[in-house]
Amino acid sequence: MGDCGAAGDLTQPGVRPRVLVVSPPSVTLEPITRERVAPGDAAVEATVVNEGDRPEPFHEHQARHGSLVLQVEDPSGRRVLLPPPSPPDERDLGPPMPLAPRALVTLRYVGLLDAGRDSGRYRVRWFSRHEELGGSPRRRRSRATGS
Repeated sequence: MGDCGAAGDLTQPGVRPRVLVVSPPSVTLEPITRERVAPGDAAVEATVVNEGDRPEPFHEHQARHGSLVLQVEDPSGRRVLLPPPSPPDERDLGPPMPLAPRALVTLRYVGLLDAGRDSGRYRVRWFSRHEELGGSPRRRRSRATGS
């Protein structure tokens, strides 16, 4: 997760899932269907697992918004902007909940792409700069040293 991401192909049949393990959480992305589909029908399932030995904060409600945690590239490698999330509700605005050790959360993202997009191979990866959405902890920069 974090800046590395986990990637998978949304539209190609028989694609093997790619897993990125960042201790403690890991994410597996898989296409929901194994048949070739039109971009508007593309769907992906993400499984987030706490690989650590202690609870970790994870904001499942915010992670349900694909545009907050997924990056998609079109067949030419250009980034595809996903629709913005709906206005936050009280669960989105609340604090992240602890994800217990070895616990998992499965999220489904359906209809990510505009139906009018060209067919082809689209890539998707899990990405967040926010720790509560599975991103890597931020290192604090020292003003004195700049590092």
